[in-house]
Amino acid sequence: MSRKHVVLGLKVLTGAAILSQLTSFSSPANATAFAYSALEVTSFSLTNEFGGFNSFEFTSQQLSATLNGSTISSPTVLTSTTSGGTVNQLQIVNGTLGIAADNAYFGANRPTLLSPATNYAVADTHMSNTVILSGPGGHFGTQSGAQVSGGTAGSAQTGTANSMAWTFNVSQAELNASGGEIDLSWSLAALRQVRVETTAANETARATLSLRVNLIHDGDTIATVSHIQTTRALSTAQSPGVAGPAGEQNITLGNVFHIDAIGDYTFNVEFDSSVRATSVALPEPAPFALLGLGLVALGAARRRNPA
Repeated sequence: MSRKHVVLGLKVLTGAAILSQLTSFSSPANATAFAYSALEVTSFSLTNEFGGFNSFEFTSQQLSATLNGSTISSPTVLTSTTSGGTVNQLQIVNGTLGIAADNAYFGANRPTLLSPATNYAVADTHMSNTVILSGPGGHFGTQSGAQVSGGTAGSAQTGTANSMAWTFNVSQAELNASGGEIDLSWSLAALRQVRVETTAANETARATLSLRVNLIHDGDTIATVSHIQTTRALSTAQSPGVAGPAGEQNITLGNVFHIDAIGDYTFNVEFDSSVRATSVALPEPAPFALLGLGLVALGAARRRNPA
């Protein structure tokens, strides 16, 4: 074999080695960003020491889910003014999501990163088995999830806060009969989870969950208990990473609002979930392969046409 052929063969082998290394450093998979927020109140009760409530209304806000610039929404705001019924915004799914039943907490079937390995945005909210005065038994929840990869952007949310509102009036006679102070007691048990995850730099993931209980007297909020106010977020500086627990958390909450004045009152519960996620595109092996082949060709060309 001539020296020329030996040198050319060495250049080819060198180019192939560079090609092998470059392709091994690249990834055929896209980066993926994931965000998930869920609240399920399993037993809510509200009791009092006076004559009773005047009205009740549950308001379920419209849902929306955005994926890759396309948004779908539920048709309207839903309301209910009766006890014992069910109000359900049908689950909104943009993309493909084969888990998470409608009108139920995601629970053990909650979305997880890359399971399913697809892009989606999902939102859901509901209230069922409503109990106004006795309990426990009130049941309501809100869920949002998004997973995006390869440079897509997704979001899902329930809109502005869903709410339950009980109205009542306290007369002087009722206040006197209670010794000058009326106790309004409430309690709930809940499951919650707020989690975000990213797999590459320059991705973002954000999930929020809130539950707030208010007492309003003659139009003014006189007591507020923000028992759940959670935000998980990963910024470009933090990616890749994980924020939030892998599983749901059990919570038991309760409080007593003390009423010592006559007038019109509203006992109000607000709750909401929302998520947003933005992914990036990772380089594919093909560009690196072309670069490696170019190096091989360059070496061969320089051998044929020395400077």
